[in-house]
Amino acid sequence: SHDSDQQELKKLVDSARMKARIEVILAPQDSFNEILHRESEDATAVFMGFVPPELDQAEEFFTCINERLDEMPPTFLISSSGEADLLA
Repeated sequence: SHDSDQQELKKLVDSARMKARIEVILAPQDSFNEILHRESEDATAVFMGFVPPELDQAEEFFTCINERLDEMPPTFLISSSGEADLLA
């Protein structure tokens, strides 16, 4: 559920000692890129997770990322295996 996802994200932000506002955006008529740019245009920095591509898809992946981040504020791409328990 959205509430439990928000609670987990809040725990993660708190444990990282970051000052952040958590906001769920539901806009099915807009693409991810439209939402990302609209909601992040005034940000000091953007943190965006990603799943590393397979080697044979790396060029296409980085082309897509470069297009997605065009004219964005400084953006940190965060890769994680998802196996670490950051709250432990």
